[in-house]
Amino acid sequence: MIMGFGNQDEWVRFNRDFPVFVESYEALETLRDKIFTRGGVGNQADRVIFGLGRICFEDFQQAIR
Repeated sequence: MIMGFGNQDEWVRFNRDFPVFVESYEALETLRDKIFTRGGVGNQADRVIFGLGRICFEDFQQAIR
């Protein structure tokens, strides 16, 4: 997998400098799907914690793309 960013020089550097992350990212997305692909289950506190976790992962994805 090759990751891309808005600045071509930057994504070339990122792929070169962080090959382990780039290689592992697909597994991270699979884990995300396993954890966050479900409906709101549980009480209100469970749903709030679930939502906050999902927001954290979405922010993480936005930061690296």
